[in-house]
Amino acid sequence: TYGLFGYVDDVGYLICPSVPEEIWERGPVGDHTAEFSIESMHVIWQEALERRETVVSNQPTPVPEGFIPIERSLSVPILHGGEAVGLLHLANKPSDYDEHDQELLEGLASYIAPVLDARLRRERQEQRRYEAEEALEAKARELERSNTDLSQFAHVASHDLQEPLRMVSSYTSLLRDRYTGQIDDEADAYIDFAVEGANRMRELIEGLLAFSQVQSQAAPLEPTELNKVMTEVQHTLHVFLGENRAKLEVGDLPSVMGAPGQLHPLLQNLGTTRTKL
Repeated sequence: TYGLFGYVDDVGYLICPSVPEEIWERGPVGDHTAEFSIESMHVIWQEALERRETVVSNQPTPVPEGFIPIERSLSVPILHGGEAVGLLHLANKPSDYDEHDQELLEGLASYIAPVLDARLRRERQEQRRYEAEEALEAKARELERSNTDLSQFAHVASHDLQEPLRMVSSYTSLLRDRYTGQIDDEADAYIDFAVEGANRMRELIEGLLAFSQVQSQAAPLEPTELNKVMTEVQHTLHVFLGENRAKLEVGDLPSVMGAPGQLHPLLQNLGTTRTKL
């Protein structure tokens, strides 16, 4: 005679916290696992769980080779909300299982059901939370690697751009110094735009270098007049706005604590995005 208790997990296995030693000694579960696939169970266990009703057999039941012979058995599913969440199973009573045995075991199953269901829900919630935390940590590690790669790229790119830009800035400055007033006013304006564009590009590259060091060496915050920064942005976008026949309208802006070198590209990007809408 032996008894067995188990609960059904999310993937269709009957998990038995404790299993009679007789099953270990005489059953085909040499590794002493307490997990049984419902599909591979003998017919009594499987039938009780699938039909969600008590199954009584007072005659020998065929079992797979290697399993303990079953002369009589009583299998009662533990039901909660119409679902089978576990199983109580008795086998090999010397006499037949009767209504009293069935009522006793069904009463025990009904008492266990809400407690077992609550525990299973709690464990599954904890498992989902653990998996969500693991996924979040993995995403954080991935984001950290991505940020590191981006920072390294920004540093290398900005460093490599400095030398050719220095040459452009130097020659445009020479053009302005040597030829201002020698052609016409329109040519002087074009030269000024080229010089200012080169200078602005240099500032942007320096800002890119600063960005690449944000994690380890963040730019210090200082009182910054956004109106002044926005005026510089409008000047930078002068050609862009003209080519796109766009108008950048800006109201009165406050003074904030910030890094001017980082606020300038931020507002510039906002300005160009707005003109494309």
